[in-house]
Amino acid sequence: MKKLFSAILICSLSVSAFADWRMDRFDVDQDGFVTMAELEMQGCRVRPGLFLAADKNKDEKLSKKELRKASEYIVRRHCPRNEA
Repeated sequence: MKKLFSAILICSLSVSAFADWRMDRFDVDQDGFVTMAELEMQGCRVRPGLFLAADKNKDEKLSKKELRKASEYIVRRHCPRNEA
């Protein structure tokens, strides 16, 4: 049981770190949100409809939580890989 709990804890922490990495990469002005313009500045080709679907509170910017949930269909498929 302890091993299962440890594995779940490690996975949840790695998901949070991965989201933080995305914020570090795409949040150009470091305001805690990612806009469509910031994604485009990083070479992403995101359709407005996908961005609007990810923007759950309709404030025209993605929070860390919104970006994490949308990363599969926005970041992985429409942004160039960061080869750093």
